[in-house]
Amino acid sequence: METKYLIIGGGPAGVAAAEAIRSRDTESSVLIIDAEGEPLYSKISFHRFLDGTTDKDKLYLRTADYYKDKEIDFIKGRAVSGDSRAKKIVLDDDRKISYQKLIVATGGRAKVLDIEGSGEIVPKTFYNLQSAIELKNALGSAERILVVGGGFLTLDLLDGLVALNKQITLVMRDSRILQGKVGEIGSRLMEEKLLAKGVEIIRNEEVSKFEKKDNSSALLKSGREIVFDLVVVAVGLEINLELARTLGLKTDRGVVVDRFFVTSDPNIYACGDVCQYEDIFSGESNMAGNWYFAQESGKTAGLNALGEKMENHSSIIVAKNIFGLNLYFSGSISSQFEARDFASDEKYFQIFTKDEKIVGISALNMADQIPVFSKLLGNPLDENALPKI
Repeated sequence: METKYLIIGGGPAGVAAAEAIRSRDTESSVLIIDAEGEPLYSKISFHRFLDGTTDKDKLYLRTADYYKDKEIDFIKGRAVSGDSRAKKIVLDDDRKISYQKLIVATGGRAKVLDIEGSGEIVPKTFYNLQSAIELKNALGSAERILVVGGGFLTLDLLDGLVALNKQITLVMRDSRILQGKVGEIGSRLMEEKLLAKGVEIIRNEEVSKFEKKDNSSALLKSGREIVFDLVVVAVGLEINLELARTLGLKTDRGVVVDRFFVTSDPNIYACGDVCQYEDIFSGESNMAGNWYFAQESGKTAGLNALGEKMENHSSIIVAKNIFGLNLYFSGSISSQFEARDFASDEKYFQIFTKDEKIVGISALNMADQIPVFSKLLGNPLDENALPKI
């Protein structure tokens, strides 16, 4: 099988790349290969699917007919290896596909915990559609839910669970929620909302062992035992680098790309969660793990595969409502940068700076100031220009 443009991964980055190509080239063949074989769906709505607010069908952002109408070929398959010199990809069923330009948008998969007893007790995850469906089905008979995590994915999961009036225990390795992404005040605001909804928060802890006797339980490193009906792990992503490595691409935490999303092979591009890029504000090597960036990077990679020279002008942007709080994150948000907090009542924001230049912003309950925040990024820190709260 042959195609001019081959895209591995049918998530937001891969689909955006295909659509960008088709917007300028209506004749050449475009093929998306996706391991799940599902049309594009919204992961950022999974929490509403869990609590019953959104049906499964409403999660889909594209239909099978959409791809046909756009003349974008879409097949289910897992790319297991590639030969960049021969410009060929091999699928798990031994199908071989030749390409002229390749876009790697393989994303990641939910990390699993290597814990004794996890063979008998298999924790649920919350990252792709199948895992969300399995979790929703399991919730019907479960009253005591153990959640292991503390990052962005955990917040979405908890937002869906708290609406179900379950008994929820959160175990996190850090001392507070979103540690390194927000300051102590921001974490406290989110934790207060969870505590008010009956969530028990256990900090600075890890699960050392699962046991299955009369009940399922988790033994923590402190020796405390947590009895549960269902355990869900949301501890981040394992980036899918296997294909990139067989292609001989330069990899680090992700597939290393330049500002045009070109990999170490000039005929191969990478975008979305899998790509490791230079952040436009901090200049640091970054991994996004973000829906907005996935779409924008996919579009840019697709256009550049056509022969254009479009530089990356996008960074991370997150804007959502959760636990009754409005969250906003943009730019490079990391504990490696200097951070300054500003707070008043339930309004809060944190500025991340590098060499006195603003490289990242996180905020709670300041949706009306998002236009102001977006103008601050990349500019020297001037406290007189910051929003007043």
